[in-house]
Amino acid sequence: MLIESIPGIRTTVGESPIWDSSSRSLWFVDILEPAVLRLDEHGDLSRWATPRQVGAVALADSGTVAVALDNAFTTLHPSSGDFAPPTAAGVAANAAISEGKVDRDGRFVAVSGGRDFSSAVGAIHRWEPDGSVTELDDGFILGNGLCWSVDGSIMYVADSKRGVIYAYEYGTSLGERRVFARFDDDGAFPDGATVDEDDHVWTILHGSKWLIRMAPDGREVLRIDMPSPNITSLAFGGHALDEIYVTSLDPASIPDAAASARDRTESGLLYRISGSGFVGVPETRVRRDSY
Repeated sequence: MLIESIPGIRTTVGESPIWDSSSRSLWFVDILEPAVLRLDEHGDLSRWATPRQVGAVALADSGTVAVALDNAFTTLHPSSGDFAPPTAAGVAANAAISEGKVDRDGRFVAVSGGRDFSSAVGAIHRWEPDGSVTELDDGFILGNGLCWSVDGSIMYVADSKRGVIYAYEYGTSLGERRVFARFDDDGAFPDGATVDEDDHVWTILHGSKWLIRMAPDGREVLRIDMPSPNITSLAFGGHALDEIYVTSLDPASIPDAAASARDRTESGLLYRISGSGFVGVPETRVRRDSY
């Protein structure tokens, strides 16, 4: 297995990596710059400044991508750099979207958290195909780690500050929330997440150097030692979805970094893992009916 950083890329807070198989490119965001970024198959990086702090990017159609800003959903047209008028996501005044991903039915889901990283004012917000927004659950301090089982019947969401990954039965509405995995790793916490083709959940343990793979029952089955404790999220990519891309941040940009165990080793880099032996699941595109 080979872990390498991709030359020429450094972010303040890199997040939300997503692989576009049609263009063989990786989309991700820099939350605090703020910008949407795309790394193409030739290693060229494109950048689009966003009008507000950005939380996540997702694949859409007709050459566009969907974007979750700190408090709204919008669409970016990369060819022109234009953003569509935003749709308010119903985020609390003292909260911001910190993660987003598309469910298996093409609905863009985002989770928010308190801007002070201590208030439980975050919620799960779903941008419906008709353009409306549904709040699915609330009470998150720092929402993260959205992903779905391969068949889409289970949604996983982390509350990073509580050190917990929750699981829900998922459909038009949510089933009861249950604890899928709990972490007590000396200040480290679950961050971005994804699922592989064997229905195992992968999560970043931010503040440590660990990328963790868990069985569907929550048992940890693998740890990969990364070069930095500043890792934030991950996505499977590459032609066969057998590479893993891992984003990271520069802790100097985070207000509470001095109180954590993080250091600035390899900060803000984008990593690629080759030869892991695992394969991901193609990401769903946002489905739209009238917006």
